[in-house]
Amino acid sequence: MQIIWDILLQTVEILTLLCGILGLAFSLMLAFSPGIVETTGKLMNRPINFEKNLAVLDKDISTGHLFYNHPRVTGICLIAGSVFALIFFFFKLDVSNFSAIFLGSTPTSSFGELLFNAMAWVGKIACTLGLLYGIGLVVIPESMKSIEKKMNARVETGPALEKLNSQEHTLDSVIYRFPIAFGVVGAIISFLLIVLSVLNILD
Repeated sequence: MQIIWDILLQTVEILTLLCGILGLAFSLMLAFSPGIVETTGKLMNRPINFEKNLAVLDKDISTGHLFYNHPRVTGICLIAGSVFALIFFFFKLDVSNFSAIFLGSTPTSSFGELLFNAMAWVGKIACTLGLLYGIGLVVIPESMKSIEKKMNARVETGPALEKLNSQEHTLDSVIYRFPIAFGVVGAIISFLLIVLSVLNILD
């Protein structure tokens, strides 16, 4: 597993190097030839119709009949699955070994262990909620159905889609108003990225 982790780190370092080179080239062009950058940006601008592509978000998707046509069967399945998962999370899962398998004995292993612990607690909470929901489906299915109806809320995505479809040129206007300043700052940041990535690759 250590080999896979090293490959992933090398990939990130190479991508960082490429981003630094591209950023340096863009920053130098912005500082010395802002007109070329502005013309290229206008040519590459392409509008995306989010309202058409994300219209499915405004559709009602009813899943209640999947649970409430046979509530006791669904509840028993939820209880069985939740109990099995909770037994695994509380008695079988060894986070230290799990982290060592994926990350090995590296300086990031403690962070990985913390991350896996957090994921395990999220799983425990989710399984506990699933267990309670399954018990509710078995014991009081009609009450669970009425509670779900009260909790149902329609989320209007129209304003968000309109905001995504609107064109904003504030950032471009600020950048092209001070091209040398943004070009110098971008060049410094890109140079630091290139140096750090090269040092990590050669290490």
